[in-house]
Amino acid sequence: MKNYPSSTCVLGSKRRLHQAPSHLARSTFIATLALTVASVALAKEAVDGPMRVIMEEELASKVGEGGEGAVWLSVLGEVYDVTAGRDYYGQGAGYSVFAGKDASAPFSTGDFSKEGAKQDLDDLSAKQLSGVEGWRTFYAEHETYEQIGVLCCEFYDADGKPTEKLINTKQRIAAHASMKEDEKKKKEL
Repeated sequence: MKNYPSSTCVLGSKRRLHQAPSHLARSTFIATLALTVASVALAKEAVDGPMRVIMEEELASKVGEGGEGAVWLSVLGEVYDVTAGRDYYGQGAGYSVFAGKDASAPFSTGDFSKEGAKQDLDDLSAKQLSGVEGWRTFYAEHETYEQIGVLCCEFYDADGKPTEKLINTKQRIAAHASMKEDEKKKKEL
């Protein structure tokens, strides 16, 4: 019997150890992530009620114009109230490119121009997408910034359900994370 390196997949709070070739472990991980994205959305909806779906027009109005009003941003379709960070995200501030829109790409590319804010995530490498995911996690876990909904319609549909684009993006992020884990394990050997 061939002895394969182990890889760990996380599903909810339970960890399972798989003994399989890395390509099988990666496939399992990606499939598990896709199911996890869907189940987390359903679980959150069951606890908190349906996630508020925000249209682009409403998000575009939340830029803290004239130093007043709410400042919202979206990363991977998750909308956060960052009004407490007005000095960073408000009009004229260094990160104002993020306010009032989903400008996921600049979180990783560093291109804070209007053109950079429009860059399609399909054009980013898996490594760059992992950087975007890191920022999404930052906002999701931030003490002050609160998620207030999801943005229709690129990453979430009008019912607040993940779109194929979001699922595919998360799969690319998971595949990159799995590859990095495999590389780390090889170095440890």
